[in-house]
Formats: sequence, structure tokens, C-alpha cells
Amino acid sequence: MTKPVKGSLQSLDPSAKLFVELKKQNPVWWSLLCNDKEVYIHIRKDNYINAYYYGGSIIKLEYKRGEFVGETHHKYYEELLPNSNPKKTYLRIDLNKFDKATLEHIKKKISVEYSERKMKKENSEMEDQEEYSEKYIQGVMIINNPNIIDSEFQFNLDTEADKLRIDLTELSNGTLTFNELKLITDSRLSISDKSSNNTKIKKTEPDIIGQMKKYNNFITNNHSEIKDYYKKLLEIRESLGLNIGDSKLINVNEKAKLTIVDTYQQEVLSDGKKCRIKNIEEILKKVPIEYEIRKLKS
Repeated sequence: MTKPVKGSLQSLDPSAKLFVELKKQNPVWWSLLCNDKEVYIHIRKDNYINAYYYGGSIIKLEYKRGEFVGETHHKYYEELLPNSNPKKTYLRIDLNKFDKATLEHIKKKISVEYSERKMKKENSEMEDQEEYSEKYIQGVMIINNPNIIDSEFQFNLDTEADKLRIDLTELSNGTLTFNELKLITDSRLSISDKSSNNTKIKKTEPDIIGQMKKYNNFITNNHSEIKDYYKKLLEIRESLGLNIGDSKLINVNEKAKLTIVDTYQQEVLSDGKKCRIKNIEEILKKVPIEYEIRKLKS
């Protein structure tokens, strides 16, 4: 039998050692992650796992040479490993010493990296705008919605998709829907005259239109493979006790959804902000894109 290509939709295997051994051994550190209500756990292609805290990866879990292997970014763990190699981006976690204090330390470090609020003054349009971290909001949405079964879905093997990455995957009433998350202040929601190399090019539509078209093409070209992949993912989640929302996949939505979070906190918006929201809606209403503008709940 030919081994599936790494990174392909066929590479996920419910019988992979990591999933089998986690279920069989149920290590203390694994229970700690699963029982923390602020932590969400997602299954990945190529049979590894990421556990997240509000957008930041606490740990990447694999099973190698007969043992569990966990890694995290050096910024989250180097204080607990003083003799670590300063040139390494990711450090191996000592799972035998991974306890509540270790978890809280990593979570605290992540909260600094993906803080709830960040001040940005990138251009005049956003000047003095208090900006939420998209990663933070993504984490809030996942924690509050058990039907979100995956995040940061990535696929790099489709030449048309060109390193595709989709923020959220939701399974509701048997239908799986890819969901792209954007903040209302995101420049890709509006038409800009500036290109990446600072030469002026007149655009006819915002970048988000092309991005959503790319996602829809990917779904069309890989509809059955996506369905099979997520059926396997659900099987793994259920075997590990992670599946607490909808568990029956009947159909894959042919259109990806765009969720725009309105992060403006003022009770009375300026004319410029009102105009921005209006312009975004006018653009999106002219194209076949399913979208929602959702007010941020503070």
C-alpha cells in the first residue's frame, strides 16, 4: 500500500500511534490539557495534535520512537529550561514535569504574545483605533462554540489554492462549513491603491474577494476528499473524548463563509467608521459570498 503524501488530506490516520496511545495511556498531562476550559485541542494532518490557548499553540504533540514528544515556542518555555539552546525556535517539553504550574506559565506567556488588546497605528485609517488581536478573538469563538471542530486548516498541495489556510471549520446540523475570520479594521476588506511593493495599482475589488474565491475553488475541487478527511478527524476526536458538539457529518458546504467582527467599541461611531462598514457591506452584497458582520461582545 502506497504511503499517503505528507500534508495531503489522505495523510490523517485514526489508527496512528499518537491517537491510539493517548487513548490507551491517558497521561496526566493529557488530562490536564483536556480538562482546562481555556484550552482547545485540534487534530492535524500527518497525525499530530496542537493544543491552543486563545490563538497561541501551547504544545505540538507527536509520537516518536515509542514515546510522546511535545514542543512549544521557546518564548513560552525558555524560562523553565534555562540551559536551552538560544538558537532553537521550538523547545522540547519535559512531559514528566508538565503540571498545572507549567501550563499556567505557558498560557501567561501566550497572553502577552496574543494579548486581548493591541494599539495599532499602521495607517491613518486605523489611527488611534484600539485593535483586538484576531488570534484572541478566534480563540474566544472556538471556546464558546463546541461546533467548531478545527482551526487554521492548511493545505499546500493544490497549485490553485497556493498555500491555503482557513481560520475555522464548523460542523452544525450535519453540514461542515469553512469560515474565514476578519476584523472590521482589516485592510483586505477594502479597496486600496497600494500594492506590496508600494507602487500604485488601481484595484477593482478588495483582496478578500479573491481569497474567498480561492477557498470556494478548493472546496469544489476537493469536495469528497474534504468530507472523508473530516470524518476521520471526527472519529479521532470522539475516540479521545474531544467531540462535544455535532458529531455527524452529512454534507460539506460548497461555499466558505466570511465572518467579520466589528471591533469598534465606541457607542457612537465616527462618520469615517460608519462609512467603512457601509462600504464593506456594499462591496460584499455585489458578490456571491456568504458573510456576516458580528459585533464584538466585550
